Amino acid sequence: MNLSFVRNLIPFVFASFVVYVVSGCGTTQPTRHLDKYDSRPFADIATYIFSMDDVHKAAVLALQQKGYIVTVSDPVTGLVNGELESPDILAEEQKFEEQHEGPSAGTILLGILGIIFLFGIIAWLVSSTDDPSDSTSEHEKRERHREPYYSPPDKEKTASYRYVVSLTLSPYGMDSTEVVISAMRSKLENGGVVSSGRMENKYLNYSIFEGIQARIETKK
Repeated sequence: MNLSFVRNLIPFVFASFVVYVVSGCGTTQPTRHLDKYDSRPFADIATYIFSMDDVHKAAVLALQQKGYIVTVSDPVTGLVNGELESPDILAEEQKFEEQHEGPSAGTILLGILGIIFLFGIIAWLVSSTDDPSDSTSEHEKRERHREPYYSPPDKEKTASYRYVVSLTLSPYGMDSTEVVISAMRSKLENGGVVSSGRMENKYLNYSIFEGIQARIETKK
């Protein structure tokens, strides 16, 4: 291992570590508001003790509040569809991945930075008595004088995500309304769909159900 190279990484790694910690330890901050759903079971049905008309209006407002464009809104059939395009995955999907795919990217990054920082400290101590004039090897000198190799840049891919949420409302009992939710997520690259599938995400479902409840209560 080139100890001088590792030693020179110390300022960069230390600065990255400080920025990482100050900014909130990675990517977990946007999902903290979803922690309250951790212990809840999966659910794609909710019941509201309000008329179908009131729940329908609240459902439309709830989707719009979350940034969805409502493409279908039929109070007679009880159908409400919303679409959302985002350059990143939703916080609800990020939270789902954190719970089902082990350590988050932020946690892994923190571990890597810690390892590099530790090796840098060791390299600093080991090479502290070296003569700086001898730190450049003959191989490094030859590499510096080698003609640069040109490689054409790769075509940049622009990724985005499209979410489609469908709500189906139906009367339940005498004065209640049942709402069934389903969702689809598509990944796009340069405007073309490369993958698509159904989402079964309790964090997304509960956040929308809670949004509907909040919109109903503001109308009371």
